[in-house]
Amino acid sequence: MVTLRTQAYIDYISCVAESGNQRANDKQFFEILSKAADAKTRIAIYGSSAVLQALAQFEKGKPVIDSAESANRFLNLVSVMRSENINKNDLINTDDLKLVLFGDYEW
Repeated sequence: MVTLRTQAYIDYISCVAESGNQRANDKQFFEILSKAADAKTRIAIYGSSAVLQALAQFEKGKPVIDSAESANRFLNLVSVMRSENINKNDLINTDDLKLVLFGDYEW
């Protein structure tokens, strides 16, 4: 079950990353939305309550990283997902995670 959970998490995060590079009317964008829906369904089944709560917070409004607030919700989601798959004592600095995921981008 851990493998199914981890794969669902990875698939969702990948879809969010891919969607940032697509236009809303692009055919590939709709394919990404479909893959994201599939990943969210698997997260609803296999994911922990902490991940479901973080995902719900990110999904409020629109699940697009277009502001500091949405970026912080996304960072929280990734952090919670990460904590389930790695030793819980192996904490990562939020600023480091932000730099890895977003580079030096500022909103």
